[in-house]
Amino acid sequence: MKKYLSNCSIALFIGGCSVRYPSKEHAITACQEWQKRGEVIKFKYAEIDWRTGVERISHPHFYNRKCQYEPTTRQFLGKEGEFTEQDRAKAKKIYNRFEQKEHPITARNFQTVKNFRYIL
Repeated sequence: MKKYLSNCSIALFIGGCSVRYPSKEHAITACQEWQKRGEVIKFKYAEIDWRTGVERISHPHFYNRKCQYEPTTRQFLGKEGEFTEQDRAKAKKIYNRFEQKEHPITARNFQTVKNFRYIL
C-alpha cells in the first residue's frame, strides 16, 4: 500500500507540473491575461480626417508578450520579446500617422517561455 501511494504521489507531482486547461477558451484567456502582465509601450497617433477636417487621436500599444496558437499540440505558446531602449524612449508621445519611422515598433526576438495546454 505504501509503495502504491508513493508511486501515485510521484505521478501526481510529475503530472501536476504541467498545467492543462479544461478548454481552448480557458487556455487562450489565461494566455491573454499573462500577455497583459508583460511590458507595454503606449503612444498616440494624431491624424486629420480628410472628410471632416477633424483631428482624430488613436491609442495603439505594443506588448512584449504574445500568444501563438499551436493546433496540433493543443496549446497556446506564450512568447516573450524585447523592446529596444529607443522604443521605450518613444513611448507616451504623439505621432503623425504618416511618420511611421518615428513611432515605436513591436518587440523583437520572441522566445517561447510558457505553454498554455488544453484538454478538449
